[in-house]
Order: sequence, then structure tokens, then C-alpha cells
Amino acid sequence: MATKNQKELGFKIGVGLGNVMFDIALEHITSGDPEGAIDVYVRGLHGMTRELALGLLKQDYVLYTSADDQVSLTDEDEIIKEQRKLGLIDFDYTNFISRKLLFIDDCVKSAWHHRNICNERYSAYTENLSELNVHNVPEKEYRDTSLNNLCARVIADNPFDTSLVGNGERVWEMMCSRVEAAEGDRKNPVRGEQFLYHLSMFVKNIRTLLKEYLAFYKTYEFLVENDFIKKPVAIEYTMEKAFHLLSAFAENANYSHPMCNNSINELKEKIKKSIPLSKLGNEFVQNGIIAKDIRDCYDAGYLGPDGTFYGADGPDNAMIHVNLAEDLFNGLFNEQMKKAGVCLNGSGTLDPEYWLMAKGFMKVHHNEIYGFFRTYKDDNDDDRILFAPTDTQIKLICEYADKRWNGCIYTQPKIVTKTEPIKTSKLRQMDEIALHGLFCRY
Repeated sequence: MATKNQKELGFKIGVGLGNVMFDIALEHITSGDPEGAIDVYVRGLHGMTRELALGLLKQDYVLYTSADDQVSLTDEDEIIKEQRKLGLIDFDYTNFISRKLLFIDDCVKSAWHHRNICNERYSAYTENLSELNVHNVPEKEYRDTSLNNLCARVIADNPFDTSLVGNGERVWEMMCSRVEAAEGDRKNPVRGEQFLYHLSMFVKNIRTLLKEYLAFYKTYEFLVENDFIKKPVAIEYTMEKAFHLLSAFAENANYSHPMCNNSINELKEKIKKSIPLSKLGNEFVQNGIIAKDIRDCYDAGYLGPDGTFYGADGPDNAMIHVNLAEDLFNGLFNEQMKKAGVCLNGSGTLDPEYWLMAKGFMKVHHNEIYGFFRTYKDDNDDDRILFAPTDTQIKLICEYADKRWNGCIYTQPKIVTKTEPIKTSKLRQMDEIALHGLFCRY
């Protein structure tokens, strides 16, 4: 019986505790703070260990309040099924990571879109915003409402202060609608405000991309390392595109306007410090490129003797191999290539592609996989070129072809010569001499 100074409560201590704690922990994970999710349990419950907390987050266990109000840890199937049926612990980590990666990719595409429009259509304009000859809004009682200043504020991630809330937002929306309408009208003359719009949207996407990356990488690494999820397909390629875009911005962005100069410099420095924080980012910073898995089925690439693969997607006219070889020249293999006399643009004794092939890298283009191998072994040469594909290369080639090309590959470029495809079932059975005969045709 409650006294006059007490209130009857509609719940007892412990009821729903597990579900509340799970929701709080989940919020930490989805916001990029996975260790905070562990702390919710370890610091909140006496005797809780990190291992048990991981089990709770994986939904292998649940915190359950029994009829006598005792809270306990259980892995009983019926209780877990009931919790999932009620939607209390049913969270799909794989789907969450996939959606985050899709959003990061969308940010990259959007930033590229706005940057390319600036570069291709408005090359006559400079990046000195204050010198652009664009329509100015009558200031009246408001200050700094010209389109130059509005765009500079967007670039600085501070579009409107309190004095511009009404007028500034309206002007920005009007400008966006005018530009978007003009995009489909080829007769419309190029105007400075169109350039400003795309430039400001480009920088806005760069900021969003960096924020998404910083909120993503800790959670991703935590989930993979603790076996919550398997590595998503082609995540390296998605992140590599993001890093290329961010690092290029950090090196090249140069805008001249007092309202955005300082914040742009701060953003550039933040990007430089942020990219190496993740394992993939650190690999990109060190090597200029991220190694991938050939079984993720890229359009083209190079497969090394140890199974390392560098690949990318794109149309046949995108010169994927040339661009990859140049990235490897500028990054991972720079010292080795220069020592061997490799130069870009055909000005040296070797080009990067030839050096890679000579080192045993096999060229992959869809279902065409071929190499350049000497017809003999030189055991006295520590740097000898491989006699035939390695066991690792053959294994990965077969797994790749089985997954994407119905178990068949060509060992020559089809544009050069017509050859019969070879099945992976046969490729797996070949010894070194047979592989030598199949691949050594140059």
C-alpha cells in the first residue's frame, strides 16, 4: 500500500531492463562508438564481462526479467525467439553496414557530379568567389545576402546566421531552383550563380562524406573483428573512391573568400588527419591504392603472384589498367619502378604496365586473364620473372571465374586473337609445365 507521499508505479525495477540497455548500446554502435556499446553493459552491470556483452550485442543472449523480478542472462531459445518476435532485439548489422556503404557511395557520386560540372562547363570561372559577376540580392536591412556570400557560407558549413534566417534561406532556395531549372535548358546562358551553386554543393558533399566516414569506420572494424558480420563485397573499392575524392580535395581545394577560407583550411587539415584512422584509410595513405579481392568481381585489374589484386570497375574505354598501373607507380611500387627505369607517358625505358607484367602480375579484363612470363627459369636471378602462374594465382582465378564467368576464361585478349576458352576444372589439374604452355605466348 502506498502512503500519501508515495505514488503507485506502473512498473517494477528490472522490467524491460535488457531491452532498454540493448537500445542504448545499439545507438552507440550506429553512431560510430562501438566501445561505448560495450561499456553500457560492462559498467552498468556488476560482473558483466566484455565477452558476455558481445554475446548480448550479437543477440546470442538476452537480459531477461523473471516472474520474481530477478534479472538474469539467458540463451534459452524460446525466450530469444519471443524477444525477436516482439521486435525487441532483432537488428540486422549486415544490412546496416550495407546501407551505410551505399550512402557513402552516393555522397561520392554526388560530389563527383557537382565537381565535374564545375570543371567541364564553367572552366572560365575562377575559384575567387568575390570576383564573380553574379546577380546580387538587394540587401535592404540584411547584411551579406549576395549570392557570393551565401555560397561562401554554405562552403564554410555555416550558411545562415541569426540575422539571415528568413531572407537568407529564401534567397538560397530561389537560387537552387533557378539553377536546377536552367540545367535542362541548353539555350540558357552560363551564369556565375550556376557555378557557385555546383561549387557549394560539391564542398557540402565533401563535408558530408567525411562525417559519414568518421561515423562508419570504427563500427565497421568492430563488427568485422568480432564476427558480427562478414566483410562486405567490394568495400575496399567504395572506400578507395571516397579516399581519392577526399585526399584530392585536401590537396587542391583553393577558394578565395573571407567567409570560407579559414573553414576550408580547417576541413583540409581534418581530412588529412582523418583518412589514416581506419585500416583501409591507412593502407590508402601508405600505398596510394587499396588491395582488393578478385572474387569481388571487378571489371579489370592486376593479380599478383601472392594473390594480391588491384582492380576497379569501368567501361572498356576507361583505361582501367593504365590508371591502376600509374597509381601503383605513384604509390606502392614507386621506388622499385624508378630503379628499374620505369617512367610515365612513355618517356622511360619501361612503362608501369610492362613492369607489373614482368614481375608476374596477371592482367584481368572480365574473363580474359593473361600474363607475361619468360620461357625459362633463371635461378641465379633473385628478381627472376615467374615461369608460370603461381598456385595462389590459379586458385583465385578459378574461384573468380566460377563465380562470375561460369567457370571459363580466355588466356589471350579476344581483341588480339581468337582462342578457345579453358574451363577452370581443367585449369586446376594443370602442372607448371602445362600452365607454362598455356600462358607463355609472348
